[in-house]
Amino acid sequence: MKTGVLLFLAVMILSGCAGIVPADSQIVGPAAPDKAVLQIKSGITTNSVYIKWSKFSGVSNYLLYCSQNNTNNPLLLTNTAGLYYFHSGLSANTTNYYRIVCSNDVGGTAGDYFIGYTKADLLDADPVTPSITTKDTIKYSYNPDLNDKPTNELVILTLNMHTYQEANQDQKFDMIVDLIARADADLVALQECAQHKNSAILSGIIRSDNMAYILTKRLKDYYGLDYYYVWDWAHYGWSVWEEGIAVLSKTPPLSTTNKYITAITSVYDIKSRKVIYSQLNYPVFGKINFFSTHLYWRESSLSQLPSISSLKALVDQKETQVGSPVLTLVCGDYNVNPTSDAPWSEGYFAMVNSGEYIDTYFNVNPTANNKPALSQHFTVLGDFPGRIDYIFMKTNSAYQVVTSQIIFTPTVLGVVSDHYGVLTRIRMM
Repeated sequence: MKTGVLLFLAVMILSGCAGIVPADSQIVGPAAPDKAVLQIKSGITTNSVYIKWSKFSGVSNYLLYCSQNNTNNPLLLTNTAGLYYFHSGLSANTTNYYRIVCSNDVGGTAGDYFIGYTKADLLDADPVTPSITTKDTIKYSYNPDLNDKPTNELVILTLNMHTYQEANQDQKFDMIVDLIARADADLVALQECAQHKNSAILSGIIRSDNMAYILTKRLKDYYGLDYYYVWDWAHYGWSVWEEGIAVLSKTPPLSTTNKYITAITSVYDIKSRKVIYSQLNYPVFGKINFFSTHLYWRESSLSQLPSISSLKALVDQKETQVGSPVLTLVCGDYNVNPTSDAPWSEGYFAMVNSGEYIDTYFNVNPTANNKPALSQHFTVLGDFPGRIDYIFMKTNSAYQVVTSQIIFTPTVLGVVSDHYGVLTRIRMM
């Protein structure tokens, strides 16, 4: 059975609120509305509704009221400084009336109501299986022309950017920026994300040609989108490039870490490899631990297993520190192909064999690990073609992989690197 989903949009007109300043004086974001606005795009299911509202200047707290009969004596659901609320435990076939009020209108009597209706479904309802729409070779779980991405969907991209070794690099930056904006990517993991050692310093260790900086700047310049990024480097590439890894996110990281996962830590040795981490908090999803890494390949005298063990130990440590529940995503270029013979495939199976992690691409593309390998699943070509770029999700029954595709190929948007990217959509159930 499929859980029904309804689509609502409402605007609240509130009293007692005046004046506008940017939500964050350090980050220039999209223009703020001229009043606190109660909004919802989707997420109304059999027993819950996700409600969000816009930030309003000078208001430290918001009061959300609910009534079942549209009276002036509604129930106060929350008094919060946040901008969203997940109302669960509702009965099917129920109409609730919601109202968001600025804290200086504590009586809760001003403004119109927003109506949220929960649809009846069978008790044994299965998770929603969204229909997949393809537009301009990108797979969507919604109609992209309506821009109605569900609030309980998260879009993740991982891409090895090839350290300024591409012809027409400037055009390829624009191609990546365009995909992030069009797909409404929430999280981006980058590898071989470099800067030249002699370029001018902008801030801290970030130079003017830092690839993560350029992407986030163009996302703002072209689309008015604010993305935060965290970047660090592990070794020199081609002797002159500070070759690093990065994570991009729509919300500011609450904490970050970068760590060598190899015993070798010299910036002059290509075997030096790192992982970078951001702890995030996203509306609806809550806590997210997001990692980007770039492993060195397996050699006859050098196993990937110590690096995998170091990586997984850091993931477990951060999960313990943040506490459950948390969504954990570990992305990157692992330089290991599941269709290779042992021991060359050991790094991949060290991630998935215990069932602790889900390979999100394989989860919805069940032929991806077939032998002989199928070229439609490759993320690199060359002398050793195969699938070596991954978005791993720590096993969590609260989340469903909706779709995952290989992207930036000759037939999907065009090539931007010597690697193809992976774009995955997951939903909170």
